[in-house]
Parts: sequence; structure tokens; C-alpha cells
Amino acid sequence: MSNPVQGWYADPAGTDQLRWWDGTQWTDRYQAAPASSTSTDSETPNAAGDAAATSETTDATAAETSPQPANATVQFTPVAQAPATKATRGQIVLAVIASLLVVLFLGTSIVATGMHGKAQEDVEHSQSILNDAQKEHQKVQEAMNE
Repeated sequence: MSNPVQGWYADPAGTDQLRWWDGTQWTDRYQAAPASSTSTDSETPNAAGDAAATSETTDATAAETSPQPANATVQFTPVAQAPATKATRGQIVLAVIASLLVVLFLGTSIVATGMHGKAQEDVEHSQSILNDAQKEHQKVQEAMNE
């Protein structure tokens, strides 16, 4: 039996992780398995399958601690990987428009914050003028009442 190509396969030790097969032997690289996994032969309920699965698990455990001989047969459970996709022209245009809107929003927020600060200063200045005018008005009323 020829060895499968390198890739991520279900861990022959029976863990719920994927293990990297480099084309000739198992490596120490692991990654989380996808949410939906395929069933392995070790999950079959018949007795002959259970004996074979136990033998394969023992062989796989031994393979973790010793190098894999060239003529050894290893059970592989291929894992479906999502195909790589490119963004469509519409998705790119949408992303550019969304980015421009975010920049526009941030810019207007900065301008509005600056304008708010200026308006606050104007209010405080107007309040000061009003207070001065009220004091002058009170002095004039006091002078008229005398």
C-alpha cells in the first residue's frame, strides 16, 4: 500500500485532534478537528472490527514513540478542508465603501468634537458677559433707589 500524501488526518491514537502526516510518518504537530467529524473504523460495532481497531490503535500508539517503518500500513481518515476562495469584485467594492464610511464617520466625529469644544467655550464666554451685565444692572437699580 502506498503512503497517502502529506496533510491533516484524524489522529490514529484516537484523540479528537488532527495530526500532520508528512508523507512518510506522523509528526508532533496537532490542530483542533472541525466540528463535524467522520466516523472511523474503530467506531464500528462488530467484534472483528473492534479487534482490528484495537490492533491499529496499539500500532498507532507505538508509532508515536518509534519511527514509522517504510512498509507499515497506517489507517488514514481524510479530513475535508474548506476550499480557499477569493473575494469577488462586489465584496471588494463593498469592503472599500465600508472602509470609506468608517473613515468619514471618524473624521466627522473629530470635527464635531472640536466644534463642541468651541461651542462650550462660547457658552462660557456668553455666561460671563451675562453675569457682568446683571451685576451692572443691579448697580444701576441700587443707584436709582437711593
